[in-house]
Amino acid sequence: DKNTYVIALTVTYNASDDKSGVKETLYRINGGTWQVYTKPFDVTADKTHTLEYYSIDNAGNKETINLYDFDKGTCSCSK
Repeated sequence: DKNTYVIALTVTYNASDDKSGVKETLYRINGGTWQVYTKPFDVTADKTHTLEYYSIDNAGNKETINLYDFDKGTCSCSK
């Protein structure tokens, strides 16, 4: 019996807004500083515990923060 483990993964965001358009998407890892998403990035299982992200549209509306909790295996993410 073999176990499969995820060592790392690449994160890619794609946001859209039908009315005013998307201004930017921000993310942070392990509660650190918010960063503007510009290109896909890698996270590793041994160092990443949480990943949060949200988008802001051109009208200034901020999406609810989405949270991936890798330690608990949960996601509170917008659909």
